[in-house]
Amino acid sequence: MTPQEIFDTVAKHLFAQGERAGRKPSWPGAEFACRYRGPNGTRCAVGIFIPDDVFDQSMEGTGIIGLLVGHGDKLPDWMRRNSELLERLQSAHDIEENWSSSARMRWEFSLAALTFELDDSILPGLSFNRPEGQDA
Repeated sequence: MTPQEIFDTVAKHLFAQGERAGRKPSWPGAEFACRYRGPNGTRCAVGIFIPDDVFDQSMEGTGIIGLLVGHGDKLPDWMRRNSELLERLQSAHDIEENWSSSARMRWEFSLAALTFELDDSILPGLSFNRPEGQDA
């Protein structure tokens, strides 16, 4: 996958999903961390790229770098080549404030597009798939 394909795929997925993937503690007594795979089929920005036959619960609680170190041999090579972009998009997913409105998430994705010199023209047509009145 190219960086542009990654960006577009993640943007479409997260806006359609409209919520973060379920959360679990990253270690005992810790605050909650987002998950690659959550309840009701939710997936984070990186989780959507982990093949079903490769996914393992031991992947949870690690960032993209930890995922690549521990399971990189099972993941597509393009994930390693684009780890910085994936890390940025994973961060956009993980930050609760970004889910406050479609406009806020579009802003976050626009900044990522600018940083990685990507086309963000897909963003104006995207909004969270939420009941009317639940998106500012």
